[in-house]
Amino acid sequence: MKRVFLATLTLTFAGGLAWAASSVSMPSMWRYAHPEAKALIGIEWQRILRSPLGDEIRKKIAEANPGGLKDLHLMESVQRVFISTPGKREGALGGKPAAVVAVQGDFDLEKIRTLAAEKTTGESTYDDVEILELKADSGDPAELALVSPQLLLLGDPESVEAAIDHYREGDPSQVSNPLFQRAAELSAASDVWIVAKTTPGDFASKNGKQPKFLEGVRSLEAGLSFQDGLGLQLNLGTENPAKAQEMATTLKLMAGMMLASQLPKQGGPNLAQKLQVSTKESRVEMALHLKQDEVKQLIESMKAKATAAVAGAVAGAQPAPGAAGGSGAGAQPSPVRIWGMDRQRRPAGDGKIHIYNAEGGTKVIELKP
Repeated sequence: MKRVFLATLTLTFAGGLAWAASSVSMPSMWRYAHPEAKALIGIEWQRILRSPLGDEIRKKIAEANPGGLKDLHLMESVQRVFISTPGKREGALGGKPAAVVAVQGDFDLEKIRTLAAEKTTGESTYDDVEILELKADSGDPAELALVSPQLLLLGDPESVEAAIDHYREGDPSQVSNPLFQRAAELSAASDVWIVAKTTPGDFASKNGKQPKFLEGVRSLEAGLSFQDGLGLQLNLGTENPAKAQEMATTLKLMAGMMLASQLPKQGGPNLAQKLQVSTKESRVEMALHLKQDEVKQLIESMKAKATAAVAGAVAGAQPAPGAAGGSGAGAQPSPVRIWGMDRQRRPAGDGKIHIYNAEGGTKVIELKP
């Protein structure tokens, strides 16, 4: 009897150690996930701010919110953001997917109450957690749960309360959940990441339109890193290898057309050549990596393009003689909008689209006048 007791105690202790060891790689805030989550999204905000692009990101946020972001200290107080969602509720015909946004950091709760005051419609408690009842911009009800000075929860009331229940119940099953395990792996190397084991249609709102070629997607994994330049990895799970090959071909064609506007002639890296698309069984894998100097070149190229677009708009719609679309000597072909890109009408002896990483090598498509 003594031996049985000792064996049972040993197994129980070992199991507890295994659970503790596994949970070390998962932040404690993940226990506030939606209990029916099919997709997880993470933003390692402090890691991003400490990256080589941190200062540029701070600058862009300040420029985008010159009056709205009154307290930049709040932005610096956020450590990480964790979003969990089950997608659309079963039987729902439309509307936004249910979701819980957990924000970890170091917050002044009184300041949070003040910032949320304009949208606060009431206050309550749920299982001893202070709740601010809000009215979202869409008009839908929402809740902001002030769990502690280190953790805030935001989402629709049903999801926020379900997340609090999930934490209180102490359900250890997420440690062995493949969705959470893969999220833990991605979060270790990515500043922004997403793991979803469902179809994109489960997360589209009633007015959202999903590209037809994405209908075959059954899972998604993505990771974005700013630590060593810019690194992107995207994996799409499909129904079978044939579907994966079909989707890879479509993505190569679309990427080749969209990225053609970033050719080196504009001063940036050739994204079309750097983007790698391949298949592995029933999965499509896409990867892109830019060095730090290439990221800077890309940013400068985008700034120059934006500046030129603004200058062109200010100059007026009527082209001067000899300018693009004008008449007279030296007239240049007028720009055409193709898939959101500025394209020149084909001048004599020119006009080609290069599709890189296509089957059999680079494809060149002649544009007809």
